[in-house]
Amino acid sequence: MSYFVIQDVTPCGIYKCHDKALCNVQESCQCPDGVFGDGITWCTDYNECSDKTTESFGVNGVSRANIETNHTECGSSCYATYNGSEIQVFASNCDGNATCYNTFGGFNCTCKEGFSGNGITCTYIDLCKNVSCPKFSTCYANTTSYNCTCDEGYAGTECLKITPCYPSEPCKFDEECIIDGNSHICKCHTGYEKTSSGCQNIDECNVGNISCVVNSTCHDTNGSYECVCGNGQEMMDGFCKGFKVFSI
Repeated sequence: MSYFVIQDVTPCGIYKCHDKALCNVQESCQCPDGVFGDGITWCTDYNECSDKTTESFGVNGVSRANIETNHTECGSSCYATYNGSEIQVFASNCDGNATCYNTFGGFNCTCKEGFSGNGITCTYIDLCKNVSCPKFSTCYANTTSYNCTCDEGYAGTECLKITPCYPSEPCKFDEECIIDGNSHICKCHTGYEKTSSGCQNIDECNVGNISCVVNSTCHDTNGSYECVCGNGQEMMDGFCKGFKVFSI
């Protein structure tokens, strides 16, 4: 059926159409698709997004048309009766993971967060697809976020193996945790010794048999020592080499 839009100042045959109505080639007023009414006194939008089992239309609370079935049962289009004539309207065919927005004479479908598509078809966005989780972990995602979960027996942000030393960290900050069977030992790092107040640096230059090469002197460092050459010489290949400075 062909029709054209008219202004409300232009008659349609013997009628003056409603400002939302169309005048068809038979010169009778007709509400556009998705809209109910007689085209002369009223045109009421049909809410394609509604999931009510009965959708009513009317002016001043007086029902003019009803659809006695829901959208799921009638598929993509439904029929309502007004003044003995069947009027076809269309139900939303939005994807189950889309939101329907009603417009005058129609509707729009928009995929929900976590889904992509045109609204009629929405596909789940797998947030784990481009995620690199640590070894010994598995990525789990919902529509808005993802999480890397350590496998059983592993823990922490890097999913390290759970041991008597990890993740409980039973030793002090200056101690090294060593696994001993099903238990652990807290030991001072190399170059330190345990005292009543904790691990203390060992001055290797004053204890033990430290022997530096000719023309070098022992200097203590944290956890170790070094032999430093004098007289302007430098340590090269384990020996002090270079110009020797003499006083005159």
